[in-house]
Amino acid sequence: MADLDRDPTHMHPDLQGLWNEFKARNSLVGNEVFLTSTWRDPATQAAEYAKGRDANGNVIDQSAVVTNAAPGSSPHECTMNDDGVTPGARAFDFAIQLGDEGNMLDWDSDDEQWTHAIEIGTQMGLVNGKNFKNAQGEPLGDADHFELPAWRTYVAGTLQARPVPQS
Repeated sequence: MADLDRDPTHMHPDLQGLWNEFKARNSLVGNEVFLTSTWRDPATQAAEYAKGRDANGNVIDQSAVVTNAAPGSSPHECTMNDDGVTPGARAFDFAIQLGDEGNMLDWDSDDEQWTHAIEIGTQMGLVNGKNFKNAQGEPLGDADHFELPAWRTYVAGTLQARPVPQS
């Protein structure tokens, strides 16, 4: 399977602007964020969903699970105008870059850098996956995920990027 799509132009145009704002606002507080996933075609979503699950979709290895969205139910799979062809993801996943070279990623979503990043995205109006829960009310722990609000019925222009003050 190919690497996950990290092309910001494969996001909904509103989300492209919001990603740029998110990145700039994080930079102002010393966080360097890295885009880890944007659009997923149905086959990629199915492959990602299968990780850590048996053939019936039951979790058999929680540490291997990378998404809780079954194929057809992820904002990463959206296309522009729902045409089924042109990528228009309504979500992105990210990580915090570490080191002088930016070649290491921080996945500890409980640390201070993550707390700031989540606060920034949430203040911008994006929905963060840290508070997502399964049907039993248990946390799903998807802190690296942001999506447009009401992504299934999102109307273009509802959430717009704002200018970022320069430091």
